[in-house]
Parts: sequence; structure tokens; C-alpha cells
Amino acid sequence: MQTYGGIKTVDPKIFFQYFTSIYRQNITNVLKFYKIQNERGNYSMKQSGLGIASIILGIISILTACIAFGIVPGIIGAVLAIIALCQKDKKHGTAIAGLTCSIIGIIIFAIMALFVNSVSDSSKESTGTQASVSATTESSAAVSEITPESKVEEAEVPSGTVISPGYTFDADGLQVTINDFDLDYTDYEDEYGWNAPADGTKYIMIDVSYQNNSKDDKYVSIYDFQCYADDTDCEQNYSVVDSSSLNANLSSGRKTSYKIAFVVPQDAQSIELEYETSIWTGNKEVIKLQ
Repeated sequence: MQTYGGIKTVDPKIFFQYFTSIYRQNITNVLKFYKIQNERGNYSMKQSGLGIASIILGIISILTACIAFGIVPGIIGAVLAIIALCQKDKKHGTAIAGLTCSIIGIIIFAIMALFVNSVSDSSKESTGTQASVSATTESSAAVSEITPESKVEEAEVPSGTVISPGYTFDADGLQVTINDFDLDYTDYEDEYGWNAPADGTKYIMIDVSYQNNSKDDKYVSIYDFQCYADDTDCEQNYSVVDSSSLNANLSSGRKTSYKIAFVVPQDAQSIELEYETSIWTGNKEVIKLQ
């Protein structure tokens, strides 16, 4: 103690030493408390690595639910999340989130699969009905022009093998019509001989139109068709037909049409077109021209 003007005061050095000792004692007690809690496992629990993996797979399953293998990350994520929830020495926050995301991804995938199957079934029914009507009309017209003797022979020939102009099919709400086709197309400009086909080859041309009967916009292109001559892929030719546009995005109820030319061998025995009617199922319409 010190006296200043008759007043007793505390020495600052003594006060500082006293305060420091109390502070150190309190810090020591706090550290001992947390050490005991850690030894008991109250504060040492960490997130499970399986839980973190499950939430990553769950998010991936949601983002890829619209493709074929999108359900795989969801199933793996759900399994890892359940295993993580069974671990008693780990936190369960990420495991719960991973299980939730995985289940959501699986549900979205199931809904998309049901939707695609229903659309595919309706498309097949529509295509089959239109093909039957076209084949029936074709057969009736042929029967009315032939003699009774030839009617018996016509009945033995499978109908619908080679299409006729006006053939129509449905591609997921998009009505596609082959208005006409020419298996030896020569009606093109060739003033300087640049457009002449190579030796042993010829051009074929199809006149195709599209009508969007769905409620959504539909993308169409001259590249939608693939041509095969005797099962061999054929290239398109862009110079012998008037192609002011190569593709279009059709609104609901809109129409457009294109002329498409392919280069095929002169002696080709079979000429077929393929058109993918659904990007979800990969179904294709096979159109036999010859």
C-alpha cells in the first residue's frame, strides 16, 4: 500500500500481478473443462466422410435425373447416407442432407421415366395408326386399278414396305410428312458442271414438311434425317437443292418444309431414311424409299 496526501492506494504492480494470476487461473480452468469434454467425446465429433460423399452424390442425382443413369448416384448416395447415420462417433448433419437429396433425385428420375414411357407409348400408337391408314389407302387404290387375277397376287405382297408420297409419322408431338421424293434427282442447276455427282453415284431428294402439334417449341433441321443405301451411310448434298434455311425453331401450331438431297450409289438396291422420334428413348422411324 502507498499513501498519497493521506490517501492509501494500491501499488499498480501488485494489482497487475493479482489480476494476471486470476486470469491465468480462469484460462486454465476453461482449458481443463474442454479437455475433459473432448475426452468424453462431446466436442470431438466430426462430420462423416460417408455423409459428405452422400450429399455430393445426392446433388449429382438431382442434376442428372433426366438421363438414363441418373438414378445410380441417388441409390449410392442413399446407401452411404444410411451407413453414415449408423456411425455413433460422427455428426449426422451431412448424412441427413445427403439422404434427402438422394431421395429427391430418385423421385425425380422415377417421374421422368414414367413421363417418357407414356409419351413413347402414345407416339408408337399414333405412328402405327397412321402407317396402317396409309397402307390401307395405298392398297385400296391399287386394287381398284388391277384385274381380278392380279388381286390374288397383290394380297400376298406385304403392304407398307415402300412408302408413297404423303407418308406421315409423329415425333413426340411433331408431325413429319414426306410430301414427295425422287430417287434419281436431276432437276438442279449445273451450268458449269460443278454439281454433277461423282461417277457411279446419283442424287436422291426428299421434300419433307413439319407441323408442331405440341404445346412446346420444337427444333427441326435438315440434319434430322439419316440416309442409308444398302445399309451404308450416305452424305447430304447442299448445293443441288434450294436450302435458304438449314433449321428452325417451330412454335406450337407452326409449319415449315425443306428439300433434302443425298448422294447414293447408282446401283443401290435398298434406300432407307432414319429419323429419331424421341431423344429420351432413342426410338427411330425407318422409312423405306426403295
